[in-house]
Amino acid sequence: MAGASKEDRTSQLPAGGKAGQPLSVRFWIACALLVPLNLVWSVWTLSGYGPWFDENPLLANVVVYLLVLAGVNAALRRIRPAWMLSQVELLLLYTVLAISTAVGGSCYGQGLALVLAYPFWFGNPDTLGMSATFDWRSFLPDLPLWLVVSNPDVLADFWRGQTSFFSRRAMEAWTLPVLAWSGMIMALFTGSMCLNVLLRRRWVEEERLTFPIVWLPLEMTHPSGTLFRSRLLWLGFAASAAIPIVNGLAYYHPMLPRIPVEFRLWRVFADRPWDAMDLPTITVHPMMIGLGYLLPQDLLFASWFFHFYWQLQRVVSSALGFSLSGGAMTDFPYIGEQTYGGLLALGGIALWGARSHLTAAWRRAWRGSGSEFQTEALSERTAFLGLLLCSAAVLWFLRLTGMSLPVSAVWLALLATGLVAMTRIRAESGGPLLPSGPMAVGAKEADLTRLVGTQAFSRQDLVAMTLQRWHLEYGFNQPAPYGMEALRMAESSRRAQRRFLLAALIAAAIGIVGTVFVELTFAYRLGEAAEFDKTGWGQRKVWLSLERWLTQPTTARPERIAAVVVGAASVLFLGAMRTRVVGWPLHPVAFVPTASFGIYVGYFWGPFLIAWLVKLLVLRYKGLRGFRAALPLFYGLILGEMTGGMFWPLYGMLTGTPSYSFFGY
Repeated sequence: MAGASKEDRTSQLPAGGKAGQPLSVRFWIACALLVPLNLVWSVWTLSGYGPWFDENPLLANVVVYLLVLAGVNAALRRIRPAWMLSQVELLLLYTVLAISTAVGGSCYGQGLALVLAYPFWFGNPDTLGMSATFDWRSFLPDLPLWLVVSNPDVLADFWRGQTSFFSRRAMEAWTLPVLAWSGMIMALFTGSMCLNVLLRRRWVEEERLTFPIVWLPLEMTHPSGTLFRSRLLWLGFAASAAIPIVNGLAYYHPMLPRIPVEFRLWRVFADRPWDAMDLPTITVHPMMIGLGYLLPQDLLFASWFFHFYWQLQRVVSSALGFSLSGGAMTDFPYIGEQTYGGLLALGGIALWGARSHLTAAWRRAWRGSGSEFQTEALSERTAFLGLLLCSAAVLWFLRLTGMSLPVSAVWLALLATGLVAMTRIRAESGGPLLPSGPMAVGAKEADLTRLVGTQAFSRQDLVAMTLQRWHLEYGFNQPAPYGMEALRMAESSRRAQRRFLLAALIAAAIGIVGTVFVELTFAYRLGEAAEFDKTGWGQRKVWLSLERWLTQPTTARPERIAAVVVGAASVLFLGAMRTRVVGWPLHPVAFVPTASFGIYVGYFWGPFLIAWLVKLLVLRYKGLRGFRAALPLFYGLILGEMTGGMFWPLYGMLTGTPSYSFFGY
């Protein structure tokens, strides 16, 4: 807990003795019931039938599950204490549900089936092509057939529905591509977890990063149950839950009044140069105010400061005649490229800061002396070997898709740096929406080709990079940061660390395979392009980008490369000032996420501004004791809005109707 003593924080973690006890049958029953239910609920809700809860850094569906389990535990404490789930078991359930939700999210696992089914369906002359000027069949021979679905009858059933996925023809067509992609994702995630194991001690025990997302699960699962006896908790819960409940009723009955919490301002700023702002939005979501209260003051200040900084860049550029109205992020002043430079710099700073730690671990790994690693999930040698083997597996996969070795190596190095940066951002800020990877240069339509040009790549390189874009467009579904949080929650003993590491890996495997299975089940019954309408999802733009690359060759763009350098230099400057100037108010971590799409940034910059003001007053007049005393109130704000909001997607799934979205689109 930020601001608390080391003893206070450690007391919230699973005790070493309990961490070593066998997991109960009750735990396995809970897993067997909740994991499949969660996958079905997530696919249905995130397919446009409810709130996009995976866009929230603290997953609302998982928090509600944990709240229900905590309530069941409280009841069992009175009637059958021996049946209670331990804190370790509750946190393991939280880890499994969180990582399976992230991997199966709207911009991760749920995009896989769409990518696999697009090219051969829209490239078929019997279907409506995506472009009247481009023959999509021209690049189909370049696609690895073992990574896509090409059978026209199977694809017709997928898009049109009214049939079953459980036919031999359909299952044979999908099995190999799904397993191949799942293997690549698992190699990528396993390698990330090996690196997380190597960095955990440095980040948790030496740098003492805040990890704000884990505070609430640790408090909710504490054996004492103190949190739920707090009146402040239930005061915040009631006030916060009332908002989505009232607004949900108004959604179904429009004559009822609403409680406004979101204000989209682009109609207000409709004239030049103000129209260059990227979808200006402000919200006052109580759960985001509660999350903001857990963050350090300098990060809170920087979160809203940099939002205005990016919007001001857009407005000034428009006033000078450079940028187009509408706030295109990839035009001058090249905010997308600046963001990507900042992302790489954050990853570089994190790795550079841990260089002595990693160097010492490398030496001990091969000398057989790992005394400092006795409490970690893996030995140093196993962690390094796992990282190297997984990296080699991903490189091999990329080569099999047709990507050249130099491009594969650069691609993987950039992706790894981006994942380290995102894990660091989440460890310090909770991780609002983020872009990620070499294919998402801070913006949805930006990519490596916009920097060095398409002529720097072969045709097969471009096709292979296109195949990878489905899991790289956004950062909020990346599982690596969730894996680091799992290790943070289990820091008490090696056995606990290993359990949480294993739970994270199993959850990722179940999440990717299970999500595609549920997605295909719904698609073949409802029709992916019919009632389950997903034809407008971002995967369509993935293939349109390939069309542009192949028909409109480009050369290197020095101005965009310069923008990447400017973004990296800005983060390096902010990091240097923060370490050298006492009280420096601008945290470098906030530089990247605040440049994301305006409508998304609007979900957290306003609440973080409110949280910054409230926390400033509390610390000034009540001190650290007052800050800690008020924590239950802000936990209640988080729990209340999430609980009230997640009632509606459950209602929508049971009734088969779209539901009120309390967060996201």
